Amino acid sequence: MAPSKPLDALDFRHRGMILRSLKAFDRSNQLLRRTTELLRQSLEIREMPGFQRQQNSSSRFLVPRKSHIQLQNEFNQSGFDFLMVDIDAGIAFARLAASHTDAETRTRNTKKARRAYDSVNRLRKRLSLSAGQQKGLDERRLNLRKVLKSLGEHFQAERVFWPHDPDSPLPLPGNR
Repeated sequence: MAPSKPLDALDFRHRGMILRSLKAFDRSNQLLRRTTELLRQSLEIREMPGFQRQQNSSSRFLVPRKSHIQLQNEFNQSGFDFLMVDIDAGIAFARLAASHTDAETRTRNTKKARRAYDSVNRLRKRLSLSAGQQKGLDERRLNLRKVLKSLGEHFQAERVFWPHDPDSPLPLPGNR
């Protein structure tokens, strides 16, 4: 018995749909393999800056290359550098404010300088600075404070914190 024409046409359409479905399945299978490969790679341990694999271990965990003390020293040095840049920016804004006659510009630059001063006071408590660093920071900070006072800023009484004992505040020598 010979197939009828509508069945041939239907069969041809089915073949096309089946071929398209197989191609789509093949593409999705390729995507699935690629995704699986990417996931597998992301779970593998790669070399990361500052970290290394533990010696004699097949562990998947990485350990820091630097000791805790080295990392803390780098943190303190970076923090000190940041505070010095912040103070310098504050001094520059304060000097700009002092040199301008326009009230709006003067007020805006004074606020920026005061913000730098306040942020340095707040952030320096988080760092363990050496005596030399503390002295340099305090000299510039007091210089900024003096310029801000000349611009009309008011300050509360200040306390000095010893670098290694932040719980024992002592008044400044001039404020006793």
